[in-house]
Amino acid sequence: MASQTPFLAELAADLYGRYHREITQLTVVLPHEQSVKVLRQHWVASLPPKAALPKVLSIDSFIQQLSPLKPGNPLLLNHLLYQTFQALQSRKEPFEQFYAWGSLLLEDFDVIDRYLVDAVHLFTDLGNHKALGSSYDYLTEAQRATIQSFWKSFEKRLSTQQQDFLALWRLLPQVYQHFGKSLQTQGVGYPGLCQKAAYEALLQGTVLVQHHQLVFAGFNALTPVEEKIVVWYQENRPTSLFWDVDAYYMEDAQQEAGLYLREHQKKPHFQTSFSSPLRRRITAETPEIHITEVASEVGQVQVVRAQLQELMNEQGASFVPGKTAIVAANETLCMPMLRALMLDNIQASTPLGYPLKDTAAYRLLAYLLALQSTIGAPRSPTGYFPMRQVLEVLRHPHVMGWDPAQVRATIHRLQATPRSYVPSAELVQKNVLYAEIFKVISLKDGLIRYLIETLQAIEAGGPEATLRPLEKMAFQQLLQQLGHLQALLVAPLPNPEALLQLLRQLVQPVQLPVGDQASGGVQVLDVLATQNLDFDHVFIVGMNEGHFPVQASSASVIPYTLRKGYGLPTADQHPAALYAYHFYRLLQRAQRVCMTYSTQTTADGQGEMSRYLLQLLYASKLCMQKQAVAQPIHLVSAQPIVIPKEGTVLHQLQQYTLQSDGNVQPLTPSALNTYLDCSLRFYFQYLAQLKASTQPQQATHALVFGNLLHEVMEKLYTPLLTRKQGERLHSKDFVALQKKVPTVVKAVFSGLFQQHQQAVFQGDHAIAQSVMVKIVNRILVLDQAHAPFVLIGLEVGRRVPLSLDFVLNATTRVRLRGIID
Repeated sequence: MASQTPFLAELAADLYGRYHREITQLTVVLPHEQSVKVLRQHWVASLPPKAALPKVLSIDSFIQQLSPLKPGNPLLLNHLLYQTFQALQSRKEPFEQFYAWGSLLLEDFDVIDRYLVDAVHLFTDLGNHKALGSSYDYLTEAQRATIQSFWKSFEKRLSTQQQDFLALWRLLPQVYQHFGKSLQTQGVGYPGLCQKAAYEALLQGTVLVQHHQLVFAGFNALTPVEEKIVVWYQENRPTSLFWDVDAYYMEDAQQEAGLYLREHQKKPHFQTSFSSPLRRRITAETPEIHITEVASEVGQVQVVRAQLQELMNEQGASFVPGKTAIVAANETLCMPMLRALMLDNIQASTPLGYPLKDTAAYRLLAYLLALQSTIGAPRSPTGYFPMRQVLEVLRHPHVMGWDPAQVRATIHRLQATPRSYVPSAELVQKNVLYAEIFKVISLKDGLIRYLIETLQAIEAGGPEATLRPLEKMAFQQLLQQLGHLQALLVAPLPNPEALLQLLRQLVQPVQLPVGDQASGGVQVLDVLATQNLDFDHVFIVGMNEGHFPVQASSASVIPYTLRKGYGLPTADQHPAALYAYHFYRLLQRAQRVCMTYSTQTTADGQGEMSRYLLQLLYASKLCMQKQAVAQPIHLVSAQPIVIPKEGTVLHQLQQYTLQSDGNVQPLTPSALNTYLDCSLRFYFQYLAQLKASTQPQQATHALVFGNLLHEVMEKLYTPLLTRKQGERLHSKDFVALQKKVPTVVKAVFSGLFQQHQQAVFQGDHAIAQSVMVKIVNRILVLDQAHAPFVLIGLEVGRRVPLSLDFVLNATTRVRLRGIID
């Protein structure tokens, strides 16, 4: 099949043919920045060198030029909304708890303004719904009936949830009005408000109209504010519209892909802009369609990788990477797909980003906050950090990369002494970076300032090679977000957990640019980024229901019934129509389309193919090839590990036997038990010296608890051993010991955790301490029952070795050495 001319190339040629010398007077408006970039490339390729080009803008940039308001920082907008709520209601709420709710409300305000809905009418209360018939004449009868049916459910006795809903609902008109005035005073706004202000400025004539001849091209679902701006230009300036459609979905009322375009086609101001008859590319110039069923999610990446290699081999030198697109319907497959292309040395171009929340820099920030949260915890030992949090920070790659040898030495030194807490004073004296990381701060010192200074020190302190470009960008983004917070928040947040909660919400939507965004390589895109773009070869990976179309979130302050009643987009219709249009657009001019879906059942899907695949298979009558790829399962039998007792191994074992000169390496009880339990483990641990790194254990761990018990009993009985000196112990001696148990147990615990004697334990440590007291008292009761007796010794063999030679045969002896409790 011959390659078809892309829509944007057709548009460029058409406009140049129409306007030619006057093309510099033209302004072309497209749906998004990616299509703007591609249209400019088509003009550069087709026009004479150094020829003047027309203006090309995305719809957002175009409208923003008209708006008296500038887009505000999301954090600033959220905080202004928070202040508005605080001023209008008596109940106070921390900002970190309000942030998620504020973001949700901002999205609702945004869609209200984009759809030019009267917010005061929308946020009507129960008592006003009867006025719908007169004051809401801009609504259709069906819309008024839908809204009235919703409010009628409130006429009976209200539930608690309905009362709470109404209390909030009645407050929202004031919030919307006060918030809007506050934003206008500062000259900023959220995108919907900026667009609404632009339209109002056009109507009032308060904006200087810079564009005198316009073309709007490639649009699908225009919002009401966008549509009214386009209509204003149609009525006041020479304006043309170009639609990218196909008769396949435009002439079939059941096809959701044409939902919004069919509505536009019926409107008087748009009717003449649709060509007649409509082109039939999908049915008349059917692309080669392949559908592949794959057993796993990530297995689809390997299938697409193989299909792409097959295409490249087939076309050889004629293969053009820029005319090939890989569309990630399941966006979690974007990064695996990019890595697969890198392994094959295939140049890839992508506008996609890497989530900031998944970077090592963000994980380091979370570790630092967890470290400081222990300092401010109630009844926490002053000036001490928990060993677990300290090791987490030290083992982080960005800290380890600062000075690997020194950091490893610090970790080894800390693990050499079993303890749960480390004093800050012991850490900060080692080097400058430790002094920054492990300093003890209070809330008044400022958690945000601590994070900024520490991240800056880590970023600047290590070798240049330790930070990859992506992590450098992550540091910059985190420092930028922290800087915004520091400038915005007057009062410090109550604790590190609150700051982490707020930061988690701030960085959730942030994406870091990855790879090359030039157009020369294979394009890796998400579904929405494909609008207006055409490719000869299209690979769609992740064609599962729930991913394509995406399972849209229904989170909104505005209930579904009211959204539908007021003509706002709903989750059951809007995303499906958008994604369907993008899907069929990819088929319009492609030569070959290869799609994969997974049959693996996951948490967010049931392994079902997308409804669009079902439509192609059973309703389109298009010719397709469908296959299933089964991944072979290779069972690898475990191979036994055998270490022959010969050569070096035999020589090492002989060190445990008594030599003629009397030298011998004694076997401890632990070593003997290890050998009896698993001789291979004995080899690795005692001969090969391969020992697993020990993790800091809590007091509830069996080994730690047992060692603590030994120490408690030794501290209780040692004074008796010294005082009695071979005399008998009587019942009254144990009564005196029982009174000392709580004090001795607390002293032993404090010694292990390196806390002062007056430390108050909590959580698992408090439980372990209480259990220890009960066990020790029980031991004393049992020993008291055997009184009178003579106490001969404690921990015999610790100071003076206690050993026993064991005869294996006539020529071989081993020495056992240990301690008797």
